[in-house]
Amino acid sequence: MLELDIEPGLSLGKFRLGMRLSEAIQITNEYCTNSDPFNRVDIIYCKKDPLGNPISIEFDQGFKLQFNSVTQHLEQMEVFNTAPLILSHRGKKFCTPESFPSYWNVHDTFGPTVLGDFIREDGRLVYKLTYPGMALLFPIPKELEELCRGENEGLPKDCRHVPVSSIVLKENMEQSRVKIEPTPHIEATVTEGVDIQGAKIRFGSSPQEVLSEMGSPGAVYTKIDDTVRVRIPNSDDDTGDYFYNYFQLGLDILFDGILHIVKKFVFHTNFPSHYLFNCYVKCNFSVKFPLSCLVDAPRKILKKKPKLEKSVVPKKNGPKVVVRNFDDDDEEEEEEKEEIAEKEEIIDDFEINSNTSWEAVKAYLGEKGRPHIFESPAGSTKIYGFPGLAVEVLENGFLGCVYMFPIPK
Repeated sequence: MLELDIEPGLSLGKFRLGMRLSEAIQITNEYCTNSDPFNRVDIIYCKKDPLGNPISIEFDQGFKLQFNSVTQHLEQMEVFNTAPLILSHRGKKFCTPESFPSYWNVHDTFGPTVLGDFIREDGRLVYKLTYPGMALLFPIPKELEELCRGENEGLPKDCRHVPVSSIVLKENMEQSRVKIEPTPHIEATVTEGVDIQGAKIRFGSSPQEVLSEMGSPGAVYTKIDDTVRVRIPNSDDDTGDYFYNYFQLGLDILFDGILHIVKKFVFHTNFPSHYLFNCYVKCNFSVKFPLSCLVDAPRKILKKKPKLEKSVVPKKNGPKVVVRNFDDDDEEEEEEKEEIAEKEEIIDDFEINSNTSWEAVKAYLGEKGRPHIFESPAGSTKIYGFPGLAVEVLENGFLGCVYMFPIPK
């Protein structure tokens, strides 16, 4: 059985709040290397709205990890089935095959805390017990619900044998020990190059200059084919171009194989629906445009309308109930069209980052020519070209990769 040590507001086994999605997947692989505790691991995400819903890794051993979809850092962990697990706190076990995690065992392991609350979940009465950075739910059997009427009373003695049904770990906002390591920000300017926390890499920089500014890459890859076909004019097909892969930055730098100078930058957004998912961390980049690149651009920015509730039905002597139908795809698509219907002229403050949609890019830069279609096991993507820039568009309308290259003179 898999044993996980719980530290409230901080960690579950080797998984730590604040860690990157890629780190969590690496730890999962490490668990599987030493043994094979998992029969199935699912990565759950919303393909249609990848930034509006969290990314989750769910383990068949009874726990899941929830990541912020924008930053891709771990923000919540939950144990929803204690039966397949051995749980402990600082080495003291409170959940084993011989001893289930009752209120008594939890209290004996974690110590006293403030009184819990009785709440309703899916029609059942549940006792919610909280510690700094952790909440535990104890479902009350229906035959014992009559004992749980006092608002300022703790869990009755007759109910303290009930096992915990869910353990949720979150950051303790009052005294946080969570360390979040942000990905360095990359400021990119079309026709010029990138600036990474003071390290300046320009088109035409040599490999020695790149190594001096950024250090050694995670890997060096010699390009075999060129699916994007964005190249310096009059160059031969077999030039031996090669990439410096900076996986922890979400960045690739392409060098000309003959001149040995920088000719392209590739920024990776690391959406789960992309065929290169988890090869790179999510790149924290922003691409700006000089005015010389915006001569023929529409230069419009999308202004989303405020999203309204579908319907709010007030109950007599009770709380308001919000009714939503998440299965009505046609209605959702119609709402999305309404949200982006309003446009507003701007001057030159638009930039592309890892969360920018294709609709926003198209409204500002326009749509020039037909796209290049790239097929992969994850589905087809479209690559649109602009002066000094190309964007790979996923099926959900977000960007998979952004390519930046020099404009021929």
